[in-house]
Amino acid sequence: MFTHMHLKPPFSEGNYYSPTSRSISRPFKSSTQQQYPSSYISRYPLYGLDWSFDTTDSTPLIALSSYRDDSTNKLEILNGSQSIIPAPPLSPTSKSCSSQSYNFSLISDHSIKYPITRLQWDPSMSSKNNSNQQLLATTSECLRIYQLCDSDSDNSKKLIEKSALTNSKITNLNQLPPMTSFDWNSFDPTSLITCSIDTTCTAWNLVKETFVAKSQLIAHDSEVYDVKYIYGDKNVFASCSSDGSVRLFDLRNLEQSTIIYDNTLNGNSKTLLRLASSHYNANQIALLTQDSSNVIILDLRNVGVPVYSLNHSSAPVDSIAWHPTKNLLLTGSDSMQVLLYDFSIQQSNQLSPTNSPISTNIDDYMHSNKNHLPSYKFDAQMEVNNVCWSPDGQCAGFNSGKCFQSVMFSPS
Repeated sequence: MFTHMHLKPPFSEGNYYSPTSRSISRPFKSSTQQQYPSSYISRYPLYGLDWSFDTTDSTPLIALSSYRDDSTNKLEILNGSQSIIPAPPLSPTSKSCSSQSYNFSLISDHSIKYPITRLQWDPSMSSKNNSNQQLLATTSECLRIYQLCDSDSDNSKKLIEKSALTNSKITNLNQLPPMTSFDWNSFDPTSLITCSIDTTCTAWNLVKETFVAKSQLIAHDSEVYDVKYIYGDKNVFASCSSDGSVRLFDLRNLEQSTIIYDNTLNGNSKTLLRLASSHYNANQIALLTQDSSNVIILDLRNVGVPVYSLNHSSAPVDSIAWHPTKNLLLTGSDSMQVLLYDFSIQQSNQLSPTNSPISTNIDDYMHSNKNHLPSYKFDAQMEVNNVCWSPDGQCAGFNSGKCFQSVMFSPS
């Protein structure tokens, strides 16, 4: 079970945000299970996370996966039913304030051998033109496609593995190089692309019951850790690697690529672990470096130079997620904080060297504005391993230890 908590600004005008401070002008309440009894607690440490809606009744579907070093891991599916919790009045003259909540229940529990590096629901599940199939993709030693189906028991579901896909001549799955991530194209659900530590990216064609690799390329000089389609495009994708570069590819011409960022040019080569393409502005890409508290924002129109460097966490940032429709970026870190950056507003307290206000819109980017303060924050109880948005953008979810929690974005 879980209850929404509202994200509020971590600072008011004139207050400087400090990543090491857990008490600021308008702090969040502690998210203990006693105060928020609707948090879902798993028996396993959680990593993988994605949020979709049930195609039959539009209720939330949350996919979670564990991360353990041994061969005992879990893939869990939660279902949420919404309710309103009335709050008693603070005084005879005050007005009571009700809050929205979800009662989450575990509807499917599937044992897996290896930890899942990434999972994602079929993007078409959140559209009006879905096929009513509830598909879930995961990567580990291979790409797996599951279907969530009804079971014989009431109020429960079962995950059926439809395919275990590799583009290798090796038949023993235990000997395959792990797949590190993938992306399922939101505008063409028949297209999915994976990446691997063997330096390759593979594009898959998911047409009806046939799932086949349509192309594979050596994308980097070393391990590829993440890959994402540029939002709104069916052919162009970006990848990042331990070689310290971000490269842009086009499936229509894989013989060429563009290096849009390379940290080796500064003599400071570091592994690039995760990237995310903005849904609001397809030119924006957020980037994570291994063991770094810094989040880099790139602009495809300004190749090679980060337009923003977000360094407001006191520990490494582990996860990033762009809002589905707005110019908002969510981050989760080992500092036990979820931060929300709003690039659509102007911070009146951020001034350029000439004391003129600087726009936080990347389209109005000025090189003097390399830093950008977070607009909202939430304090978790443990390190935040993963963050995501609900498809409608009304809620954010995150994994912290064995706990999955949702918060509701409340700008007021």
